[in-house]
Amino acid sequence: MKINKNRSTVFIFIGAVGYLICLIADIILSVLPNGLLLGEALSEYEKAVYVMSGTASSRFVLSAGAGTLSMVLIALGMYGIYLFLSGSNPKASYLVLISGIGAAVMGAVYHIICTTAAWIFIEGKMTREAFDLYQKYISDHTLLMSLNAVFYTVMALTLFILTVTGKTKMPRWFCVFNVVLIYFILSALGVPGSTSIGGLVMCIALAVYSLKHDREAE
Repeated sequence: MKINKNRSTVFIFIGAVGYLICLIADIILSVLPNGLLLGEALSEYEKAVYVMSGTASSRFVLSAGAGTLSMVLIALGMYGIYLFLSGSNPKASYLVLISGIGAAVMGAVYHIICTTAAWIFIEGKMTREAFDLYQKYISDHTLLMSLNAVFYTVMALTLFILTVTGKTKMPRWFCVFNVVLIYFILSALGVPGSTSIGGLVMCIALAVYSLKHDREAE
């Protein structure tokens, strides 16, 4: 019985581990020896050459593998959030589950596309033609990549509304521990891995509260 009570906490902690691995994958992808692979480095040829010079293409293969693995663990974390919410709001918790797992699946796709694009540029000897192919590859997959944001928004917005309206076990102020809300704050500050940090904070906060709630219920 105690094991069943703590299932949500265990799965949410697994999700936190997934977000930590995802953050590491983000750092491997974006924090390069010559600067950050963000902003101008993604859109300007000269900046891309400067930032990515001396970077081994195997770095991006490692990031892709870590990012994909992380999404499996994050999907389990979303299941844990569903378990935690299902007792107080079964219908809305299904929406969180479906959109959360959708975000994890598309997150894996997102990681693979981004790392493959960078790999193409490096393996193409960072020529202008390789950069054009790099940009075209990203452009051709923009719609697919945007699905990650759509699923995340649905999941996060549902969780935010449920919390702020008092329809969960959590106090209303707990709505601040929301992956998308934290993402917007950190991304505005130019912090790499903003989504991963937001998800990590959200899962740790939810897991700690879930554990506290389970112990009080015993």
